[in-house]
Amino acid sequence: HSVAGSRRPGGAVRADAAAGVTESSRIVRLRSTDASAAKLLLSLAFVVFPALELSAEGGGAFGRLGQLGVAAGWACVAVFSCIAIVGGLELFRPTTLVVSDAGIELRGQWAQPLVPWEDISEVVVFRQTHGALSIAHLGVRLTEIGRRKHRGGWRGLLSSGRYDRWLMSRMGQDLSGVHAMLVQRRSSAVSARRLAG
Repeated sequence: HSVAGSRRPGGAVRADAAAGVTESSRIVRLRSTDASAAKLLLSLAFVVFPALELSAEGGGAFGRLGQLGVAAGWACVAVFSCIAIVGGLELFRPTTLVVSDAGIELRGQWAQPLVPWEDISEVVVFRQTHGALSIAHLGVRLTEIGRRKHRGGWRGLLSSGRYDRWLMSRMGQDLSGVHAMLVQRRSSAVSARRLAG
């Protein structure tokens, strides 16, 4: 499900704890990925069983498809090995999106420094669909000054130019609640800055 932030009396921000959110006055922490032990075990299964089959005489079931089948089998093992490694690291040292009045930052596995709200021009959701599989990515576009101050990193390349800084990814969710919360926080912060100036 999507995570929606809501205001409490006194200016505190509340969000769904089931989605890995903890709460402090005007600070929201959200898990940037949905890594789980179940998904890690599933990835490992797609590594171990094909590897055992390929190790059998003649390449096992993959060998019946010829050299192309064996190559495809090892490619599957390689891809899911990478997924398992990244998922394992994320599970034990999760990336956390920290939202505050000062701006946004990532802590943990894919840590990135604070980006002030004034350096953000837009919050965007980018959706990828592969058959029945749907993945939503949340990111921000930066102002011209923001782009010079904050380099996007390799995850920005995966967005095909749709955003400059990656914040969060979820499988099977639209992230509309988190998107709305960030848009509201940015709007409030920019308005407060204009009033103060």
